[in-house]
Amino acid sequence: TLDLEPGRRMRLLLAEKDPITRGLISSALANDHEIISVKDSQGAVGAIAEAHEYGEPFDLVLLNIELSGDSNNEVLRLLRAFEEPR
Repeated sequence: TLDLEPGRRMRLLLAEKDPITRGLISSALANDHEIISVKDSQGAVGAIAEAHEYGEPFDLVLLNIELSGDSNNEVLRLLRAFEEPR
């Protein structure tokens, strides 16, 4: 469950290989949210790690599970590692 302050923009990570789809989704969400987009799983891993390093984790990650690269499972493991205990 997201606990956002009223009026706060969500930080979203969009990991999508297709540039047209990436552009459409980014355009649709950019007015209301901060969007960081990457084209592959390696970019997603780097963005997630950097966000946590700077204390600004993403509120939502939109991940195309058919991304190129061998590190799709690494993206999921990293997300799980940074989850707060419930």
